[in-house]
Amino acid sequence: MFARLVVSLFGWWAESFYLTLDRTNWKCGQRNLNILTLGVAYRGAAVPLYWRLLAKQGNSDQAERIELVQRFIRQFGRERVLGLLAD
Repeated sequence: MFARLVVSLFGWWAESFYLTLDRTNWKCGQRNLNILTLGVAYRGAAVPLYWRLLAKQGNSDQAERIELVQRFIRQFGRERVLGLLAD
């Protein structure tokens, strides 16, 4: 639902995208949040569309990354993916 809202607000309904995949760790008080995000590249920045809190420390695994990409494809279609950018 959030992804559709962002795409609508930016007026991207006919656009194709380079997807971005990134994992980050945020310290929130005493708690570490390990977040995997999938976004779209826009003017040199990543606009997040989907995210998942990882219930572990360290890197994401292949299944977690595939899940986020599949969520995009289910919602917008494979034909809208130009490529995937990740580090």
